[in-house]
Amino acid sequence: MKLIPKKVLIVNVYFPEMRESIKRVNEAPNTSAPVLLAGFFCKQHCEVKLYNEVNSGAIEIFDPDLLSWPDMVVLTGLTAAFDRLLHVTAYVRTANPDVIVAAGGHGVRALPRYSKRFFDYTCLGDVEEIKDVISDAFGPEYVSKEFIPRYDLAYWMKTFGYAESTRNCNFKCAFCSLTGVGMKYDVQSMEYLKTQMDHMGKRTIFFFQDNQVMGSGYDSLHERLMEVQKRREAGQFKYWAGFVTDTFFWDDKNIKLARDTGCMSVFVGVESFDDSVWLKSVNKKQNSRNNQVELIRRCMDGGVLFQYGLVFDPCEQTLEQMHRELDIICKNPEIPPPNFIFMSIPFPGTPFFHDRLSKGLILPGTRMRDLEASTLTVKPLDPVEDVVDFIKNARNFLPLAFHETPRTASVALSQNDERRADLAIRADRVCYPRAREILKPGFNLRQETQSNQYQLNRPPGSRLHATASGRGRVS
Repeated sequence: MKLIPKKVLIVNVYFPEMRESIKRVNEAPNTSAPVLLAGFFCKQHCEVKLYNEVNSGAIEIFDPDLLSWPDMVVLTGLTAAFDRLLHVTAYVRTANPDVIVAAGGHGVRALPRYSKRFFDYTCLGDVEEIKDVISDAFGPEYVSKEFIPRYDLAYWMKTFGYAESTRNCNFKCAFCSLTGVGMKYDVQSMEYLKTQMDHMGKRTIFFFQDNQVMGSGYDSLHERLMEVQKRREAGQFKYWAGFVTDTFFWDDKNIKLARDTGCMSVFVGVESFDDSVWLKSVNKKQNSRNNQVELIRRCMDGGVLFQYGLVFDPCEQTLEQMHRELDIICKNPEIPPPNFIFMSIPFPGTPFFHDRLSKGLILPGTRMRDLEASTLTVKPLDPVEDVVDFIKNARNFLPLAFHETPRTASVALSQNDERRADLAIRADRVCYPRAREILKPGFNLRQETQSNQYQLNRPPGSRLHATASGRGRVS
């Protein structure tokens, strides 16, 4: 009996914090879930299309014809995008009442019982769970006999190639959505990683789409990086990047291994330079063991770009404390500016959520779409209006000191390699007026930054402002 071909649309949903339908075409890192999910559909019997709302904007606005096209829609997204899961489900069912809707990802895991009211299939597991959905909805013949990740459909992946080698996390930070779900840290097999690498093709940067790439120790990291290095030597990749925790920098051999295998940058959840008490209260004790500035210096001296974010908890930290944190960054030329400044998020199911809920600190009217770190969702110690003003302006914060001098990471990453310098500069979203100087023989950034006292002192009572150019200033 001839099987009827099925049309499948896989959508990574996205709810921009500015509540406008925008296209973030250069967003990095980006999603790999649609690629992996598509790999379980039989190519012979299923026509699959992918749509990523991060890069392409709201589907009902920018590609409405797709809504009536599929027999099945598979939706995935982060916690704050849960409302978009509901939106897209309503749109596709309006366009085609017979469509089958399966949904998974962090948002669904956060609200598992509530989700069952809206979707035909509520998926709480990993991507492999889609095989059961396919078999039940269409029949086992529509499940691919072998896993073939569909990088050929991932139009948003250009410079970067994303792959996962581990899942979940071996730390239990109180505010992390992974802690709320409670799934065990799991290192994937080398065969699984190689399959992804085989199908993603040639990429400038290979990106480990892991919560932290080194959770299983040095030997496992070494095995995976040797595979990256082998492919670098063959010309498939030039560099790699990924997420790590402070533990990565506790041993210099990890940094050396990263540098020797082409690591361009690592992203670290610093969260705070100034408040070890808060870090311990949210069970992020690994960040209070060593001096953060020393770890940054160690990373950059080792030749790896250090990128990080800050997290403020307005119901535990005052605005004065937050400004002091920014002063620490501004006054120390060895600390790069943060990639983001976020407010703590009460993700449902996390210890942080239950604690704030029991204390009555979650603001009334908070919605899932508000859990994106740029919206105030907890009762602050300071007046709400002042904290909201800080949040708005902190999004544009960039110390003026870093407009005038290249940072330590650039020289470490770009010695005699102009292409690598350009990548480092773009990856860190900072335009250095004197960036080419770091390519000159004999340039010594440590000496340069010590001889030039680039400091920004915020006078008492001053406030952080955003300039028309989008840069931060204080007055």
